[in-house]
Amino acid sequence: MDCSAVTADSLKAKVADPKNITKDEYVAVLEGLACCSVNEKTFAIDKKECAVNAALDALKKDGAKLPSLDSVADRLVKNESPLVRGKAYSAFSGLFGASDKDLSIAKDAIKTEKDPYALQELVAGLSNEGNKDPDVAKFLLDMSKHENSFVRRKAAIALGNTWSNKVEGAVDAVITLMS
Repeated sequence: MDCSAVTADSLKAKVADPKNITKDEYVAVLEGLACCSVNEKTFAIDKKECAVNAALDALKKDGAKLPSLDSVADRLVKNESPLVRGKAYSAFSGLFGASDKDLSIAKDAIKTEKDPYALQELVAGLSNEGNKDPDVAKFLLDMSKHENSFVRRKAAIALGNTWSNKVEGAVDAVITLMS
């Protein structure tokens, strides 16, 4: 992607009718995250500098109803950019937990994801799944030992919540992280 040409206006132009955004158009806009940067102090996307956020804000002002992130996550996880994949992973968390489809996608990602930014988003997206799936529980425990402190922080939050209270080793991992 040529990031020099990515602006809020160029991303907004990918949408033909803001009131009827298609999944393809939403993916095209979100793929612009590849041109955004991660703030080194917060390890989050620098929202003020990210054209995607400006484009989405402008579309919402025009009355846009965005498709659900969950409905396009399976496409976003295949993107080269860790920021785009991270956006997809963030869709896995929800009030009722990850769907079976999301859990399947996430379990594939657990095997292949290496980027620290994307990993922290994957950990956060799976933070309510520790008790439900042994592969996720192992992943959360493994991430509590990751070299990146932001990944470890997300793992501590995931392992320290009530959705991981039955994960064997969670308490020890959280205690280790506290020290």
